[in-house]
Amino acid sequence: MSPAIFLPLFLLPLAAHAERDCDLEVAEAKVAMYHRQYINDLQDLLKPGLSPRSRALLIRAFQQPRETSIDRISDAVKDFGNEALLSCLQSKEKKSR
Repeated sequence: MSPAIFLPLFLLPLAAHAERDCDLEVAEAKVAMYHRQYINDLQDLLKPGLSPRSRALLIRAFQQPRETSIDRISDAVKDFGNEALLSCLQSKEKKSR
């Protein structure tokens, strides 16, 4: 096995563990974007007791445009979840250095 292939396979369990740690944040991001697409009133969602992370995700989601087609809504939800995952993984990478 070449070193170029061995190294990524060796790091795969570490990446998978970090990704699992980010699952809650990704799920919250997808819910925030879903609310953005289907519920038009941010004020109704920003209730007392909302966690700072949930509040920040909702605000970021509501900064994005609303989509009109089901396919574009689905893509917006997936993309926002992927952005949250990427942000979470980068944050964990910086902390581990």
